Amino acid sequence: MNKEYISVAEFARIKGISKQAVYKQCSTKLKPYVIIVDGRKMLKTDALDDMVKSEVNHSQRASSTDSVEEVDIIEFLKEQIKEKDIQIQRLQESEKEKDRHIQSQSEKLAELLAQSNQLQQNNQLLIKMLGDGSTDINTDTEAVVKEENIIPKEKPKQQPKKSTKKKKRKGLLSRLFG
Repeated sequence: MNKEYISVAEFARIKGISKQAVYKQCSTKLKPYVIIVDGRKMLKTDALDDMVKSEVNHSQRASSTDSVEEVDIIEFLKEQIKEKDIQIQRLQESEKEKDRHIQSQSEKLAELLAQSNQLQQNNQLLIKMLGDGSTDINTDTEAVVKEENIIPKEKPKQQPKKSTKKKKRKGLLSRLFG
């Protein structure tokens, strides 16, 4: 037999495909290479070389389109990274602003706490003075003011004393502000 031609079965075995696939390709891609010898379809050996070349060209075209797609994906991902960097920067700025706000609120709270402690001390001194039996509230208040170095905005007005025995004693706050 001539080595210029090979059978469909041999072609299928060399290419690693089935005989049915080779018979289908005989009517399309392999048509120029088909010759009938003794009633059997035979293929020129050039078909193997040309098929290998076309497969190599096809894989090169596929890899070049893959590289174009990869470049597009890389560019897309770079844009995504830039957007995320901008978002991170905005969040960090927002966090810094919140930290400054929290710091100012903490300072205000500390100031209010100090004022509260001062008021509590003043109240304890007033209660102590009243417990000692002092009757002149203005004199006691001035003493507390001098002791604590507090300058009152207004001195509370003293109500005129009435000498009625049946009246109830008023509380400290009602005597001061009443």
